[in-house]
Parts: sequence; structure tokens; C-alpha cells
Amino acid sequence: MTPYEHVFRTVSALGIPGTLMAWPIADGSGGGGAPSPPFFVYLRDEDGAFSADNSDYALIPTFRVELYESEPDLDLESRLADAIRAAYGPCRIDEGWVDSEHCRLVSYTFSFTPRNE
Repeated sequence: MTPYEHVFRTVSALGIPGTLMAWPIADGSGGGGAPSPPFFVYLRDEDGAFSADNSDYALIPTFRVELYESEPDLDLESRLADAIRAAYGPCRIDEGWVDSEHCRLVSYTFSFTPRNE
């Protein structure tokens, strides 16, 4: 299983729709476009390197899961954080507002270090 598949399965197990990077643009015929919130988007954010003695010993991908909500759902946010922590360890949580979409954004950033492999 790829890291992308692993992250998708971990988060979608909470029962919310999600996609990699972005939802397809609506085409006017009812196809494409993001569903109504809550939904998530996930992407590879950056690579972290474990280095010492002028060598990289491991490259560790970092992922970001973005949860979009029409209004705060603290239970869902907590369950998502718990699922990420159980699967990968600590995560950084940031929140904001997306003016163009009129919705709340909570992002979870973590190193891809699966615990149950």
C-alpha cells in the first residue's frame, strides 16, 4: 500500500468523503465539484530527512490533511486528530477560514511513520 493509500484509508474510515489534492472542477452537468462539508483533502506536504554525519539516513514524507467544515464539529476534529495520532504519531493542528468557500479549515500535518505496519 502506498503512503497516499494509507493516509486516505486512515482518514476516510471516519466516514467523511475525501480526495487527493483537490476535487475536480464542477462541469455544469452535475459532475465534479466538492461535496458539502465536512470533507477532507490530503496531500504530501514536504519531505523531512533524518540526517547525521553528512548523510541522509531516511527521508520521511510529511502529509497534510485538510478538514473543511461549514461550522465547527469538535467531535469530528477530535476523532480525526486521534486517528492520525494512533496511525502516525504526533500531528500539528492549525485552523483558519477560507473566504472563497465560506468554510472553516482545520489542517493536520504529520510525518508518515505508520505505527501498525
